Amino acid sequence: MKSRRRMGCISLLPQTPQDCAPYIFDEIAKAAREKRKGYYFLEASIYEACRKRGIRGHLEPDIVDDMVADYDSDELQARAFGKPMYFSRMIWQGFQRDLHFVEPNEYPIPVHSRILQIVDPHDSRSSAAIWMAITPTGRKIIFDEYPTDKSMNYWEMKKPLDPDQEVQAWLGIEKSHQEQELYPPAVKITRILDRHFGWQTRGKRTFAQLFKDAGDKFGKEFIFQSSYKAPDVNKEIEFGHMQVRKAIKAMEDGKPGLVIWKNCFHTWQGVTHYIRRKLTGKTADDRADSEGVIVEKYKDFPDLIRYGVCEYITVEMPKKPETYTEKIMRQALQKQTNEFSI
Repeated sequence: MKSRRRMGCISLLPQTPQDCAPYIFDEIAKAAREKRKGYYFLEASIYEACRKRGIRGHLEPDIVDDMVADYDSDELQARAFGKPMYFSRMIWQGFQRDLHFVEPNEYPIPVHSRILQIVDPHDSRSSAAIWMAITPTGRKIIFDEYPTDKSMNYWEMKKPLDPDQEVQAWLGIEKSHQEQELYPPAVKITRILDRHFGWQTRGKRTFAQLFKDAGDKFGKEFIFQSSYKAPDVNKEIEFGHMQVRKAIKAMEDGKPGLVIWKNCFHTWQGVTHYIRRKLTGKTADDRADSEGVIVEKYKDFPDLIRYGVCEYITVEMPKKPETYTEKIMRQALQKQTNEFSI
């Protein structure tokens, strides 16, 4: 459609946003946010049409309520509130903007918190990084991120930086933390690197070695430990998803156990776009959304959250129970071993 409007046109996309791809909403919302001429992004609720709850509504309240009651629960957000359906495929649906995306002064970093820097390195664009504080009570506060450019989404970025430039940028961010007194300057930062990509060789050195060498040039220690481990990638990801779901729940004080400061634009965009592909085909209706493949495009910052939440965790899958036959054979073998040793 774009190529056909060279001489000018007006395009309207009124819709119930059920099957529209995320990139279309992102493109229009970004253009409207940048105040590009002619771009508008509006979300409308069916309750606006209500005489009692809306503005200049034309429908009686009971009519609106009956309509909403008839909507399929999976389509309610799209049909009743104009929210894109891809949000219903979010992997972490427990995240709520008004609860987990917070002002820094609402969740200051307590004294004696552990500070983590978590990095997912890249060849084709800047590495993704977050800084997370783990408080003495176990709350996790994501308080900064890299890249600092918020003019576009992370997955739209193309230009990579070399390790020296990235480490220099990270040191600049951490210097600003000290100036703002976010945490004591003597705090030793634990640095975590994606274990799958961080130790792949680039030339003759891994990303871990490249970052360490870059740190040495600036007189700073940049030694990374690997992210948590599991028997295979799928189990690792699913375990991490489960741990994050636990972390975002309320703690004893009634507040969420994981929050993201509002200056962390890329982190929040990653969370809200972290989805599985919509299942299609004849059997799609009989399969759970959790069976869909994760959309790789949006997973960088969610991966960082997983690594931070699972710090110091190694996943060991439980062994299968010993059968009666295996028990008899093990006891017989042990008996033979003991007789031989005597």
